[in-house]
Amino acid sequence: MVIVVGVAALLRRSWRVAVLHAVPLGVVYGVWWLRYSQGVHSFVGSARQIFDWCLTGGAAVFGALGSVWGVGWVLAAMLVVGCVVAVRESGGGGAHGRLALPSALLIGAAAFC
Repeated sequence: MVIVVGVAALLRRSWRVAVLHAVPLGVVYGVWWLRYSQGVHSFVGSARQIFDWCLTGGAAVFGALGSVWGVGWVLAAMLVVGCVVAVRESGGGGAHGRLALPSALLIGAAAFC
């Protein structure tokens, strides 16, 4: 979520504001991680394994949101169509305004993979 805050601040304001918001949070997280992670985390895997893991996770999210078979696909399609409509209405320059927060959340979702 620190990444989401940094990207949103960058898109809406400036890189200085993004640094002001994200760096202190990143430092606090880094200190916590060094203290409590105990080195048991391994980030090893091929690009294909990581892609498959992200794809499986995304499918599981939409499947769980739908609860009934097929409803997750409808929700995913609505999300894609909504994003296309929002980008078209903004004229491509909406990243600094209305689309800054959804864009930051989309980048953050990719960062969770």
